[in-house]
Amino acid sequence: MSDSTLDTGGPLFRTVLWMVFAVFVVAFAGWAVVGLCVANPTPPQTAVVDGLDWVVKIGFGTLIGLLGGKAT
Repeated sequence: MSDSTLDTGGPLFRTVLWMVFAVFVVAFAGWAVVGLCVANPTPPQTAVVDGLDWVVKIGFGTLIGLLGGKAT
């Protein structure tokens, strides 16, 4: 594969970056709202918070990876 086929600044990269950012922001907002508004969470609410926590961590890591990969 030649370097000319790798276009990290193309529309696909930007679309993926914005999609990951949107998922990250929505998950973070949901995580914050549930975490701040629910005093004694039920087991299903705890599972939702744990899932959102996982999505936030993965989304943040993905953003760092995408941006770090673009910089190199």
